[in-house]
Amino acid sequence: MKTFIWTTGTLGSWTAPTQWSGDDGLSYPGAASGPSQDLSFQTFGTSNLSLPAHQAAPSQTVATTLTIVDTGMAGAAAAGGTTSVVAAGVPTLTTLVTFNVTNGANPNAGLIARVTGDLFGTTSGGFGTVFEIANTAGSYASTPTTLVSFNSTNGGNPGALIADAAGDLFGTTANGGTNNGGTVFEIAYTGGSYASTPATLVSFGLGASPQGGLLADAAGDLFGTTYGGGAHGDGTVFEITKSGGSYASTPTTLTSFYGYNGANPWGVLIDEAAGDLFGTTSGGGANGDGTVFEIANTSTGYASTPTTLVSFNYTNGANPTGGLILDAAGDLFGTTADGGANSFGTVFEIAKTSTGYAGTPTILVNFDSTNGATPVPGLLADGAGDLFGTTRVGATNAGTVFEVTDTGFVTCYLRGTRIATPDGEHAIEWLAEGDLVLTKSGEARPIAWIGHRHVDCRRHPKPEKVWPVRVSVGAFGPRRPHTDLYLSPDHAVYVNEVLIPVKHLINGSTVAQVPVDQVTYYHIELPRHDVVLAQGLPAESYLDTGDRSDFANGGGPVRLFPDFSTRVWEAHGCAPLIVSGPELAAARALVGGFAATQSAA
Repeated sequence: MKTFIWTTGTLGSWTAPTQWSGDDGLSYPGAASGPSQDLSFQTFGTSNLSLPAHQAAPSQTVATTLTIVDTGMAGAAAAGGTTSVVAAGVPTLTTLVTFNVTNGANPNAGLIARVTGDLFGTTSGGFGTVFEIANTAGSYASTPTTLVSFNSTNGGNPGALIADAAGDLFGTTANGGTNNGGTVFEIAYTGGSYASTPATLVSFGLGASPQGGLLADAAGDLFGTTYGGGAHGDGTVFEITKSGGSYASTPTTLTSFYGYNGANPWGVLIDEAAGDLFGTTSGGGANGDGTVFEIANTSTGYASTPTTLVSFNYTNGANPTGGLILDAAGDLFGTTADGGANSFGTVFEIAKTSTGYAGTPTILVNFDSTNGATPVPGLLADGAGDLFGTTRVGATNAGTVFEVTDTGFVTCYLRGTRIATPDGEHAIEWLAEGDLVLTKSGEARPIAWIGHRHVDCRRHPKPEKVWPVRVSVGAFGPRRPHTDLYLSPDHAVYVNEVLIPVKHLINGSTVAQVPVDQVTYYHIELPRHDVVLAQGLPAESYLDTGDRSDFANGGGPVRLFPDFSTRVWEAHGCAPLIVSGPELAAARALVGGFAATQSAA
């Protein structure tokens, strides 16, 4: 069900979905007409029930919450009135590539993407391959390009990939290598092309079998998991340290699983701003169907015992062999290879709450074999929040590459943008007036006000004025920001001791505007104008230049079409506002330089 607000003074006519419910919690059949100019709701259909009547003076605004409960009506829009009633689209899946054995088979790992949009992944058929799917003008090639074919001696059955700043690819193989216990490998990127033979960094002992890929921290250390081995034979989480440009040939074991807290981790680890590690185990847990776990990063190092966040029970999925991804709100997304409504696997979400994580996953997709089955790897999200992944089998039994849209994956300023505070980063919607945030100078300042406004871009006369701008990881330097950040076009970022609206730094790659249907913006006001850290990027706090009414809680009439580009920079600004001239050119050159480095990678 999708909930939204109909706000109006004088309503026109509209077409109702097959069924809908009102703010009294009751459901009603559809009808051909709806609210009219008397601002009262009519009786609908044959239910003989009517919604509460709302009487108001002509100058007043009436808000009523309606909930579409017929997903078949997704996308239907109301006509008339000052805003639209629009149901969000239902998730849809598109197959991008179908493997045919010759070009690879049975992809067992997730995908990674370059700034150009090209996708990279692995297949496990035979001894396995590393492949690329080119993105040209927004369209993906239907045939993959094979970069490396494994031969057992150099590894076999590769997992997911990662890439460093130079463009080199790193990954693991589940078997093969010197001891036939799997390897950690590197594929060098030189002169615009990839080596056709991988370099082996680590060979594991027999039985270890690192099924998942790798995670690299800021120091270049590599983290991963082994399916077996460890103190109890149920798998481990390991670290390979980097020193002086070289990697240790022996891994350090951080955690050994023992069944009830999980067994046989298969997926790739992820970390968040505090350095905590998150992952999945394909078995073990309370029900034996696998877990989602967290390993805390403490002042003395990583915890030796994982915290179980979710234990799967087959009905809500089973055997999560892929890793996880994290959205801007801190929610976790992943796949289970089995279980779910059709027993062919799922795509799931684990919501982050104010006290931790939900103990039960939300199922986004149940695979049914015709659209794919057994999604062994995890997921990749693009700038629009669409999720991509692979299934091991499908209509041709050689696997598929899929896309899931309308998932609720948070990418823009809707919620979840993480602001630095004295006790770590916190999602902006969890902050309140009086809470302390850190400025670029390291000082703690109390929040005086938090503004928010939801915008239906489809109804805006000039949507480009309100579409968010995506600032990609590292666009302004290492970990600036540390995760993709979404800002309103006129939100100023702090560069070279000046403030520049981010729209003036758009380059189409690392800083790019993203057309969206709807967006919710937040802004933080401090006692005086200052620069805060949003996901590691210095960006301005709110400065009241007479545009407070752009926000729903601004204390006055809300403008129908907010224009977040209207600015009168007063003497209260904490730094010069630059929109032209040599300082803007220097900032563009800085961003362009980092973009060129990422593109080369």
